[in-house]
Amino acid sequence: MSLARLSSWFRPPRLTLVLFLVVTGSLSLAMTLVTLQLLSQERDVAARRTEARLDSAANATASTLIRGLDDLALQLASAATGTSQAPATIWGVPLESVRGGGLWVTGDAGSIHAVPGSLRYYPPDALRRSSSPVPPELAAVETLEIRRHDLPQALTAVSALAPTVERDRARALLVRARIYLKLGSFGRALETYDALARIDLPHVDDLPAPVTLAAYGRCLVLQVAGRREALQRESELFLAALDAGRWTLTRAEYENYRDAARGWLNPGEAAPQSRTTDEHDRLADAVSRVWAEWRSRLLAPSGRRLAGDSDGVLILWHTQGTRLALFAATEAFVQSSLIDPARTVLGHSGVLATLVHPDVPTVKTSGARRLLRPAAATGLPWSLDVVDADPAAEAAEVQAHRQLAITGLVGLACFVMAGSAFIVRAVTRELELLRLQTDFVAAVSHEFRTPLTSMAQVSEALLDGRVPPERLAEYYGLQHRENTRLRRLVESILDFGRMESGAREYLFECVNAGGFVTDVGTEFRGHAQRLGYDVMVHVGTGAVTTTLDRAAMGLAVWNLLDNAVKYSPVERTVWLTASATSQGVEISVRDRGIGIPPSDRRRVFDKFTRGSAAQLSGAKGTGLGLAIVRHIVRAHRGAVTVVSAVGEGSTFTIVLPATPVRPSSGAADRG
Repeated sequence: MSLARLSSWFRPPRLTLVLFLVVTGSLSLAMTLVTLQLLSQERDVAARRTEARLDSAANATASTLIRGLDDLALQLASAATGTSQAPATIWGVPLESVRGGGLWVTGDAGSIHAVPGSLRYYPPDALRRSSSPVPPELAAVETLEIRRHDLPQALTAVSALAPTVERDRARALLVRARIYLKLGSFGRALETYDALARIDLPHVDDLPAPVTLAAYGRCLVLQVAGRREALQRESELFLAALDAGRWTLTRAEYENYRDAARGWLNPGEAAPQSRTTDEHDRLADAVSRVWAEWRSRLLAPSGRRLAGDSDGVLILWHTQGTRLALFAATEAFVQSSLIDPARTVLGHSGVLATLVHPDVPTVKTSGARRLLRPAAATGLPWSLDVVDADPAAEAAEVQAHRQLAITGLVGLACFVMAGSAFIVRAVTRELELLRLQTDFVAAVSHEFRTPLTSMAQVSEALLDGRVPPERLAEYYGLQHRENTRLRRLVESILDFGRMESGAREYLFECVNAGGFVTDVGTEFRGHAQRLGYDVMVHVGTGAVTTTLDRAAMGLAVWNLLDNAVKYSPVERTVWLTASATSQGVEISVRDRGIGIPPSDRRRVFDKFTRGSAAQLSGAKGTGLGLAIVRHIVRAHRGAVTVVSAVGEGSTFTIVLPATPVRPSSGAADRG
């Protein structure tokens, strides 16, 4: 920026804005320095009684935890002996509300039961799956299918079977669905899997329940059939059922099914190297580990511990003979059920106690605002992290007036900053609007002067009788064109005023978009040819019908064509196209002119705005053409976009909605 230009920028009214910013900036800086000084003094005030308060809170919290764990151990002992069922509440929380945070699990040598809900996966030896001999008829079918590869004969044979035992019927349906899939009969395969899903069995031999096999099979059929959208929906339902624990699965089955479902949902993505886990996974892992230790006779008769690493799960268990009762809970559930209520009951205001895994290092903080009680000192599975949430509470009365002063300074600073930002924005916008309005007045004056001058010259020549008779038609035609041009300019300005005030009315009617665009292009071509330009009109095949106001939309398209001619000094052809798309009807105007710089594209549809490239090119204009286009298109519930590159031209596209605007006798412009 040159020195002269910089000096001109600091002239009024911008000088007032600069002085205002300097004054408010200095005031804000002074208030900030004062506030920082006060805060620095406040940090020097320390409350020595905080350590005793934290130590008392740690002891009380540990006692609460120990009592809660001991009470739960007694409930587990009763459940293990068979004298009681699952309790109604755990630490005051209804058991049915514990879902996702904990599980009450009971089991014997071959069965397992979880409350509330289900585990995502179970220990394999707790599912009691067993296989029965395959019927000879079904074995013969599998021989035809697998060894002889005679799929049609195998399908005929399996379709003729009518097993009376539900397990054999499920086997037959599995084989039939598999053969249909190999034969490419995808619809029959899906129907067969639907029939399989209606069989209510806990498992099929050593496989999961029929409903699980059917859900997986449907996804396989949709994958092979190439039905991507249906596969997406089916795999989403499949994955949701897996994560909700609706089916009785082993861990290997769950992970295989889950990985397959994720592969269908995100095809082409590499499988993750490490499996991300949530509360349900951690609870299932912990239960499986304790079950395995119990079955291997490595588990103590009773106890408690944390399973896992940084996100450990609390396990409490009790065994009695061939029965096991355990409760698994996440750290978050223990925190919300025991620690947070204890803080209120014990009256530890200003103290926050948090459970910390003993193997996770805790970041130390300076001063006496934090106390870490290790697990070895409390006899609990966790360490306790007790934090003073309000270290300055004891000096609150002394510091009240200081805090009030700081609050006042901060509030005043915020008020000054907000007011300054508002004033700067308002002044800047007013200055910009003033400049645009000044440019608009100059542009409109110039636009008026040109046709008026031409009309005056023609009128004088006609009145003086200096026009030969053979050129009278030419002069009258010139006068008519200049009059039309002046009328269009005046009507555009008046129309824009009505649009801005919301008084512009539109008369919608159902029209053929191709015919409409052809009519506008033909009308504009006559105007363009007099300027040495050509208009190429292309309408897509087929009848494209939409609802619009002919006059208003014609004005919008005319403005786009006029801009294309104005800003194409070299390439003297513009293109007008209309086509049907999935969004509705697209009307595009393309040129190979000077283009629009990226910095101007965001504001090119604002009123009075003319881009820098347009101003440098010397093209005439008022800065209202594109603003009028946007108003009209918005009134039609459509959109207008621009794609442009400097030196390569621009393409303006009007998109009218597929659902037509309901015709009316006078729809006010809301744009």
